[in-house]
Amino acid sequence: MSNVADATETGDPGREPAGRKSEISTLVVTDERVDRRALWLRLAAVAAVAVALYFTGHWFLVDRHRVYTDDASIDTDQVYVTSRVAERIARILVDENQFVRRGQTLAILDDANERAALALARHNLRSLRATASAAGDAASLEGQLQSAQVHEQVGGIDAARKGALLSQSQASAALRGVAVAEAQLSAARSQLQAALAAVPAATEGLRKAEADRARFAALAHEGYVAATTLDAAVAAVAQARATEGAASAQVEAARAGVRTAEAALAQQRANVSAAASGTVASAAQIPIAQAKTDEAAAPSRVANKRNAAVAAESQADAMADQVRIAELALRDTRITAPVDGWISARNAADGQMLTPGQALVTISPSDRIFVTANYKETQIHRIRPGMPVDISVDACGGAKVRGTVVGFAPVAQNALSSLPTLSAPTNFVKVAQRVPIRIALPRATGSCVFRPGTAVETSVIAN
Repeated sequence: MSNVADATETGDPGREPAGRKSEISTLVVTDERVDRRALWLRLAAVAAVAVALYFTGHWFLVDRHRVYTDDASIDTDQVYVTSRVAERIARILVDENQFVRRGQTLAILDDANERAALALARHNLRSLRATASAAGDAASLEGQLQSAQVHEQVGGIDAARKGALLSQSQASAALRGVAVAEAQLSAARSQLQAALAAVPAATEGLRKAEADRARFAALAHEGYVAATTLDAAVAAVAQARATEGAASAQVEAARAGVRTAEAALAQQRANVSAAASGTVASAAQIPIAQAKTDEAAAPSRVANKRNAAVAAESQADAMADQVRIAELALRDTRITAPVDGWISARNAADGQMLTPGQALVTISPSDRIFVTANYKETQIHRIRPGMPVDISVDACGGAKVRGTVVGFAPVAQNALSSLPTLSAPTNFVKVAQRVPIRIALPRATGSCVFRPGTAVETSVIAN
């Protein structure tokens, strides 16, 4: 401004010198630059304040309630589908990266041996069941036969007892018969004695009658006695002879009666002996019949048959288990998917021989996908199971999904390493360790596909 005044004072107010004019232009440009710089500085300051306010507000409203980490990835449980039988692979029906459903057939094994084993087991089962049925029928029949034999032997015991009673009765009757026969023999002997005693009197009467007849005959011949007297003497002789004959006949009859009585006594005594022998024999039959009854009623007879039937049933049951095992072995020749998921690897090929426990394919389950986030040990005190988590999926263009904290690993990440890092005592540096945290993912995510192994960023909302 002083230069302009000096130019005016020189006497040429309408014209300025060239040097002064350039100085004025330079001053004007400089002022404009200063004004622009000041404007930019003010704008930068305002922007810095705005950014500071934004981040401060974002931290106050959002970040201070969240726990962040980018050391996280999608994880899953790998399911190794193995074979239960040692067989050759006939055909594998799935390829890698194919989605399979639970129960879907993955591979077919050669099942000729299993079918033959099942047929043999079923044949053996039918045979053993028939044997068990026959053994059961034999046990039932043995029980019925034993019951009948016991009933029969019990009847034999009753018959033996009745026979013993009958023999005792017969023995008693025989003893009574012996007494009667002895009495009859005694009476017969008495009659014989009486008959013998009558014979001498009859003989003496005959002798006297014959003597009287001879005397009367001599007297009658001389006429001393009448003829009637002689006839009477002759009749007396005839009567005496008849009496003697009758006495002799009575003696013979008495002797015959004695012999008959003796024979009857002998017979009765024989009957007594026979009855006694019968009684002994009948009494001996009672223990024999009892022994036969006990033998027939022996429980071991039916028990042995029943034990044989039980053993046959047990063998049939064991063979039924063998049939079920053979059926399971045949079923195991069709290997199916245990879960829904993707075939992440094929570990065998057609025609390959598998051993029990050998992996055929590896499946990544679709319902067991989760996030493993490795948080620093200084962060986990703010995290609790059940807290919501915002997850940014890199493979889906940073798409946001909402998960949930499930739980914590029991140890830090370095403890899970097979070769843990050991720090020397002289150069120890404390490093914050990381603890794996499992986060559950939502089931429905639209077009976003969770691929195990891909990276994500997580922020736990720790209100």
